[in-house]
Amino acid sequence: MARKDLDALPLYPEGRPCSRPTTARVIEVFELVQRHWLVVGDNEPQCLVTELTTLQAQIIKLLGLSPADYGR
Repeated sequence: MARKDLDALPLYPEGRPCSRPTTARVIEVFELVQRHWLVVGDNEPQCLVTELTTLQAQIIKLLGLSPADYGR
């Protein structure tokens, strides 16, 4: 957060700002993200992924990762 000059992230209920997020709080944001593989007959498997929220994508970017690798 310091590298991006962010004072806080809206991690608390109702989107209240959190200036010192714990690992547990950050992981909680991703609690509802799911990934499923759907196989129908002989067709290629399809990967179905929960669409990331703006906050989830922001956190992934802050971690130096690509949101495309973790959702759509």
